[in-house]
Amino acid sequence: MAFGVSFRVARGIYFHQSGNGAALTVVLLAALLGALWFYAMLALAVFVGVTLIGYAVVFIGGIFMTNSRLKDLDARAVSPTAVKVEGNYTAPRTWGVYKVEAFKNGQRGADYHLGNHPVRHRELEREFGAAELVRLFTSRADAEELKYMLNKNLVSIK
Repeated sequence: MAFGVSFRVARGIYFHQSGNGAALTVVLLAALLGALWFYAMLALAVFVGVTLIGYAVVFIGGIFMTNSRLKDLDARAVSPTAVKVEGNYTAPRTWGVYKVEAFKNGQRGADYHLGNHPVRHRELEREFGAAELVRLFTSRADAEELKYMLNKNLVSIK
């Protein structure tokens, strides 16, 4: 009984081998495919491991970073009594972060908005019935950052 192997190399081109050379070819191809499979799985395991470690570092570091960032923002917040209302705006110009009760993802819960104080406060009270001033800032960037952190549930305000 003879042993033979045929491989299609390209369209219309075949490689034929028989006898001991065929057995050796099959063994070498199996070893090559096994080695390729091993290294592919090793690369996948390394990629998954590095990704998981990276996410863990970002998540754990993010918790500490957002809490310290919240303390920084609290230190920069101004008291509503420290500003004077002149017409529709305040002097100095301020931006407030407001908490309203609204439907979010089909459930009623807190939603945070920002805008020029006190104009946006009045607009939110007309739209939602009530709006609670959470923090007041002289920098719009600080107000935007706090609003983002509160809406993404990265921090909570007591």
